[in-house]
Amino acid sequence: MLVVRRLAAAGARGRVGHLESALSVDGAAPYAYAVPDWLADHAALSAADREHGLPPEDLEHLAVASFLLGRDAEVVQLRERALQLYLERGEIERAVRCGFWCGYHLQNRGEIADDRRYD
Repeated sequence: MLVVRRLAAAGARGRVGHLESALSVDGAAPYAYAVPDWLADHAALSAADREHGLPPEDLEHLAVASFLLGRDAEVVQLRERALQLYLERGEIERAVRCGFWCGYHLQNRGEIADDRRYD
């Protein structure tokens, strides 16, 4: 049985109204996990990015938040920035993953990925 309830008190990361889900299988103890507050995450990460820039992991999180909030114009730019930072660190697998997601988002928008952008 899947139970989703809105917390009345401060939820995960101190946010009021945060969602928490609990999954109970055959009466066993429920497994709980916090559902991110994408709007709050987007606002906080965007502000931090404007102030001092973000590491690639946070740029990816911001890209996911942007996508889920319907801010598609931001997604590829954020993923591209993360890709470049991963390349600078020598983290090729993570850079490739960002490249995949760039292509995915461009294709969904009906655009063609330009591989010259990643030279």
